[in-house]
Amino acid sequence: PPITVSISMKTPLLYLGVLIVTLVVFSIYHRRSKIRSLQKLTSSSLFKPAYEVDESQITEYSLIAPTPTTDSTPALLYNDLKMLDGHDKLLKCSLVERAAESMRRIIKLKETEPSVMLLYTRGLIGDESFKRFKLQAKLQDAEMMEVAKEAEGYKQGWSRIIFANAQEVMMNQALRRRVGAINTRKE
Repeated sequence: PPITVSISMKTPLLYLGVLIVTLVVFSIYHRRSKIRSLQKLTSSSLFKPAYEVDESQITEYSLIAPTPTTDSTPALLYNDLKMLDGHDKLLKCSLVERAAESMRRIIKLKETEPSVMLLYTRGLIGDESFKRFKLQAKLQDAEMMEVAKEAEGYKQGWSRIIFANAQEVMMNQALRRRVGAINTRKE
């Protein structure tokens, strides 16, 4: 005669409970490790700062303000002015400067993308560097979207105009840097 084993109804329920708890715990630890790895990737920027800033000048508002690129001085300045209820003209000027810095960074990323892709496909740079590059590109896109949203908050349709103004500012800054470099070579 075949042996029959009677199983309580609690056994499958206990099994499902243990399975669900295990999956939840794994999910929590996996998300935390992914967040830590992303924080490690974004902790150092690919860009040199456009402005010399003393660390003591960074206010508590800068640390609280949610910006995609926390290493961008114009973004921090804009958020500081916004938190302090700065004058509208000053805020708009700061927003144009923020857009110019973001455009400069995006152009740099676009210029270096073919080189980075070639280095990555040949195995000359690691996965972490490549991920950092891709993450920086996504952060700059998010920064541009945020600038456009802020511009629309000031005036309807201004998001189209601000990028033209920012491009002029960016070109002017590049020209000033070149003239400064030529003057230092002459000396």
